[in-house]
Amino acid sequence: MTQTSKPSHQQVRDWMQLRQVLRTPPPPPEQVRRGLGWVLIQAEQELIRRMKR
Repeated sequence: MTQTSKPSHQQVRDWMQLRQVLRTPPPPPEQVRRGLGWVLIQAEQELIRRMKR
């Protein structure tokens, strides 16, 4: 008969946390843009376009 080892509680917690992270959907594009500061860049580009007119 094959013997199996029992993982520690911390190993199980870490594995469960990793699974939770992998199962969550990515954030919406708006949130990504805000996080990267792209919204500010886009607003600045629009301001520059308006000034050129």
